[in-house]
Amino acid sequence: MAAQQVPWQLRAKRGSSAGIEAQAPSPTTSPVWSRARRADTLTPVVVYIFEALLVLSSLLITWFSVYVVYRLVTDEQKQ
Repeated sequence: MAAQQVPWQLRAKRGSSAGIEAQAPSPTTSPVWSRARRADTLTPVVVYIFEALLVLSSLLITWFSVYVVYRLVTDEQKQ
């Protein structure tokens, strides 16, 4: 069973057969690969930031709803 070639290997073969020195992009120099690697390292940080924001907003919403109920109950007792 022959190994399947990826597109840049096919281009490299075509380029070398035409007399042009073609080199396949390596994972360290390919801009798409470096962006994907950067995204993998940033993803946990971004997830933690948004999880913290979600927790803070839910705490704020809970506090505000308790405060509103408290004010409604205490203001009605004064009248």
